[in-house]
Amino acid sequence: AYELIAKIVAEGQAQGVFRNDIDPIFASMSFYGAIEQLLSGWIFDLIPSGSKDYDRAAELVVETICDGLEPR
Repeated sequence: AYELIAKIVAEGQAQGVFRNDIDPIFASMSFYGAIEQLLSGWIFDLIPSGSKDYDRAAELVVETICDGLEPR
């Protein structure tokens, strides 16, 4: 999974959509780690797990990772 996500990031970097100063593997690990933590939180009832919570979490992860990768 890390390699596939990193490939997406690298392609975005090559197209100028994402910053070039962030290693694609690091971005991949950050994205994957965020997803993993959310899943663990839901499984162990550490964070709210309603359908609205899932939708909001998805939005926040994408915004956080993609906005952080945007060129400055």
